[in-house]
Amino acid sequence: MHVEPAERTVVSADGTAIATSTTGSGPALVLVAGPFDHRAFGALTETATALAEHFTVTWYDRRGRGESGGGLAEAQREVEDLEAVIAAAGGRPSVVGLCAGAGLVLLAAAGGAPIERAVAWEPPYRASVDPRFPDPERITALVRGGRAAAAVRFFLRRVLGTPWLAPVVLRMQRPAWAGLLAGAATLPNDVHVMTGFALPTEVLARITTPVLVMTGGSSPDWLKLAAHAAVEAVPGSEHTVLQDQAHVVNGAALAEGVVPFLLRQRVEEPDPLG
Repeated sequence: MHVEPAERTVVSADGTAIATSTTGSGPALVLVAGPFDHRAFGALTETATALAEHFTVTWYDRRGRGESGGGLAEAQREVEDLEAVIAAAGGRPSVVGLCAGAGLVLLAAAGGAPIERAVAWEPPYRASVDPRFPDPERITALVRGGRAAAAVRFFLRRVLGTPWLAPVVLRMQRPAWAGLLAGAATLPNDVHVMTGFALPTEVLARITTPVLVMTGGSSPDWLKLAAHAAVEAVPGSEHTVLQDQAHVVNGAALAEGVVPFLLRQRVEEPDPLG
């Protein structure tokens, strides 16, 4: 039976209102979106719905997106937003981050946020594995200059490495292109939470939360290299490859891949009554 998600607003440390949705039942889990995405984005909702078969899933509009307040901000503000959502979810939820959202999750874990287990889907630390990676602050300059379309093209082509024709095809799909243009305004925030798309090795070394880094078997080699670099940086972390998946991952496939990791500790915990 389909159940409509419950919606609420939580307040971040600086007073910014963050809009959330919650669905499912079971252990608490927070889903963190990547660039452009927000709660009304179909693929994000599909991922939340797939995870809701095993968890009580909360997903939210990151700062400056959808129905959340705020706008351009440094990474610490987005960490505080995530911490507010975690607090509202209750206890020590697991957290799953997608793309730049994975970088945000890792920063929060490094800062000691109360996270049971963390999953990072293809954090795009391209600057650490690609010597030709351009200055990502170009994105901020384009956004501040009112050149949203150029910022979207730069991100798709120079950061994610999509084929040169991809932005052209997307422009022909007007609803999709309009969504990308609307999301361009917060791309500088993604630059910040990804530390300029360079692996923050010393920061990630502080993480004590169990972490699973995931990649798609069909993803570009640089994303696989970036994932391996993240695994090396995070003490005790694990790595899993989802075959037949690329960067834009199928929600059901992602859920199937993360469930064993997220529920492992709960299954293995000894019964205190013997």
